[in-house]
Amino acid sequence: MKPMERPERGRNGSKRGAILLSAALLGAVGCAEPPNPKGATPTATSATAKSKEPVRTARSEQVEAAPVDQATVARLLSIRDEQGGAALVAELERLPADPERAFALRKLVFELLRALNDPGAADALWSFLSRPQQPHFETWAARVLAALGDLRAVPFLAHRLRLDPHDIYGDANAWEQPLRSDDSERIACAGLLADLAELHTWARASITQQAEADLWFWFVAYPFPQPNGLRALASLGSPEHLDELRALAEPQEPLPSEGHGPVSDVWNVAAAAQRYLGRSHHPAAFSVLLQALERRPQELDASIKGMNESYSTVRALILRGLAVGAADGLAELRDGHAFNPLVKHVEDPKNNEFSRRSAGAALGWVGTDKELEQLANRVARSEPSAEREFETTCFLAGLRARPLARVPRLLLPMLDARQPLNVRAEVAAALGRNRLDPGSEAKLLALLGRRELKTHAALALLLGGSTSSALAAVRSYSAATIGELNEAWARSPGSFSDDDVANGTIFRYIENADGVAATLLAGEPQTFARAELGKKLQDLKVASAPHTMRRITLNDRLQRVARGSDLRQAKLAVRAFALLGESGHLFDLSRGTGPVAQAARQAYGALLSENTGKLPAPSRD
Repeated sequence: MKPMERPERGRNGSKRGAILLSAALLGAVGCAEPPNPKGATPTATSATAKSKEPVRTARSEQVEAAPVDQATVARLLSIRDEQGGAALVAELERLPADPERAFALRKLVFELLRALNDPGAADALWSFLSRPQQPHFETWAARVLAALGDLRAVPFLAHRLRLDPHDIYGDANAWEQPLRSDDSERIACAGLLADLAELHTWARASITQQAEADLWFWFVAYPFPQPNGLRALASLGSPEHLDELRALAEPQEPLPSEGHGPVSDVWNVAAAAQRYLGRSHHPAAFSVLLQALERRPQELDASIKGMNESYSTVRALILRGLAVGAADGLAELRDGHAFNPLVKHVEDPKNNEFSRRSAGAALGWVGTDKELEQLANRVARSEPSAEREFETTCFLAGLRARPLARVPRLLLPMLDARQPLNVRAEVAAALGRNRLDPGSEAKLLALLGRRELKTHAALALLLGGSTSSALAAVRSYSAATIGELNEAWARSPGSFSDDDVANGTIFRYIENADGVAATLLAGEPQTFARAELGKKLQDLKVASAPHTMRRITLNDRLQRVARGSDLRQAKLAVRAFALLGESGHLFDLSRGTGPVAQAARQAYGALLSENTGKLPAPSRD
C-alpha cells in the first residue's frame, strides 16, 4: 500500500463559478425524483428545492461577539415564529455598519435557522450561497442547507474542506481569533457529506464526483484521520481511496510488549476504520475484520478482571478496541458468515466485556431470522445462572437489534423471578422491539399481578403492546409507585435503526407514549414516556452504533410519510415531528391544505406556545 499523498491544492480564485454550477446540477439531480419502486413521495427539500494542524479545543459556535440588542432579538424571534426560515435568511443581508455587531447578528440568525430547520428556507439559502460570502457564514449556510437534506449544499461543503482555518481567518478581529485554531467546521462538513451520501444513495456518484478530491485533501491533512473523514470516505465508496481505509483498519506494526502506557493513535484509528471498512463493503472487509476479531492470543486474558490482574494492559486495551471495531464493522457489512465467529467471541470469557457486548449486538445484523430464532430458543432454554448473566445479556442485545416476529413467544418464559434483574430488563427490551401478538400481550398483562415481574412486563407492553395494553400497564400502578416504570422506561435502549419508520416501530412508541400522557394518576398526567421518548429521538445526531438512524434520515423519512397517501401514517409523522421539536418541518407542512396541514398547524401552534420568546441552545455540532 502506498503512503497517503497530499493532493495539489486547487486554485480557489476560479473555483466559485464551478461550485455554483456543481450545486445547480446537484440541485437538479435532487429535484428529479429518484428511482423509487415503492412510490414514496419526495421530500419537501427536493421539491423546493469547501497544512497547518489547528488546535481543536475551541469551537467556532462558541465565538464571543458583541451582543445583539433585545429589540432585534425580539424582531427575529417574531419573524421565525410567524414567517419561517426564508424570511430569516433575508435578515442576513440587513446588517449594521459595525463589523462586530454584523458578525453577532448573522451568528444569531444562523443559530435560529439551524434550530428551526425549515425546508421552506432551502431556496433562500441557495440564493444566499450564490453570492460571495465570508467563509464562516458560507459554511454555516451550507450546513443548514445540508441538514435539510438538500444536495445543493454538496460543493460548498466540499470546498470548505480545502480551506485551512489559519488561512481564511485573521487575528485582527476578536471574533475571528478562535476560528483560526478550530477545525470543527471542516469536521462538521465531512459528516454532512456522509449524511447526504447515505440519504441520497441514488445520487452517490454525483456527490462523489463533486466532493471526493476535496475530502481527500482534508483527510490527509492530519497525521491521523478524523472519524467523520473515515465515515465520509466509506459513504462515498470511491474505489480509488477505499484501499487506504483498509490500510488504516489493518495496521502492520506489531502489538506493543507487555506493560502499561498510552495507546498509540495508530490503534485508535484502526478501531474506528474497521467499522467504516465494513460499511464500505470493501472486497477484503470480511477477512480483515474477522482477523481483528480473533486477534487476541489464547493465553492473554483481556477481560476487565484479567487486565486488573496482569501487566498486559496496553495490549489488552488495543485488542479490545480492535475487537469492538471489528464487531461493529461486521454488523455494518451484514455478512452471514460472521454469525458463528461472533457467537464464539461472546462465549469466550477471556475476551473483553466491551467487545463481547458489541459482538452480541452485531448478531442481530448478520444473522438470518432462523438463526436468531434458534439463538433465542437456546438462550431461553438455558438455566438462569449468575455466571452466564453477562453472556446472556450480550445475546439478548442481538435479539433486540431489529424486530423478529417469533422472538417474543420464545423469550417470554425468561421473565422469571429466578433470572437476574439485568437479564429481565434485556428481555423486556427485546420483547418490546416487536409488535406483540395478542397471546404474548395477554401473558404480559397477567404478569402485572406479580410484584417482582411487574415493572419489566409493563415495560414490554409499553414498548411493544397495543395502546390499550400500554394503558392497562400504566393504570396498574399508583401515583406512589409509577416512578418504578418511569425509571425502567428511561433506562430502556434509546437507539433506532434505519428501518424503524418503515416498520412502524417509532410510530408505535409514539402512539403508546401519547396514550399514556393522557392517563391521570392522582390527577396528574403521566407524561414521562413522551418526555423520555422525545429526548431519545432528539439525540439521533450521532450514529453511536451500527445501523443507527441519524436525525437527518429520520426527518427525511417522516417528510415522505407526511406527504404520502396513508392519512393515518401521515398524522403520526406530524406527531413525530412535534415530539422531535421540529417546528420548521411542521411550519413547512402547515403551508398546505387538508387534514395533514391542519394537524401540522395545531402541532406547530402547541410548540410555539412552549417556545415563544426563547432562543435556541447553542449548536454542539
